[in-house]
Amino acid sequence: MKTFKTDLIQLASLEGYIACSLVRFDTGECMYKHVSPKETFNIQLTSAYYNELIKLNQKNMKTVNLDNNFSSFTLQTNKHVHIIRAIKNNPFVFIYLLIRKNEIDSGKTFKLLGTIEKKLKL
Repeated sequence: MKTFKTDLIQLASLEGYIACSLVRFDTGECMYKHVSPKETFNIQLTSAYYNELIKLNQKNMKTVNLDNNFSSFTLQTNKHVHIIRAIKNNPFVFIYLLIRKNEIDSGKTFKLLGTIEKKLKL
């Protein structure tokens, strides 16, 4: 457990970082969560919401006979970027990352997410 906490806390070094979590698809439970001390953000509630959204998306894909598994999606609002990324070596877990839109370095962010995903031991 300590290994993935050490890996995920690296996300806090990103410019514009607000919060991140590691979430189980089956329960919506946050296995790990971190919110910047400067922020007041309910990461657990938002993680559970995105978990339900992913489940609905999977159900819809099955209904229209698309044999696709969720891998990732990015949602941008006028102030934030929400990144939800499934872990390749554990399809029952995803990373949720929230960053300020005007401060994100997309290249650095996605490179770090890829590095962390490869190192995660769950």
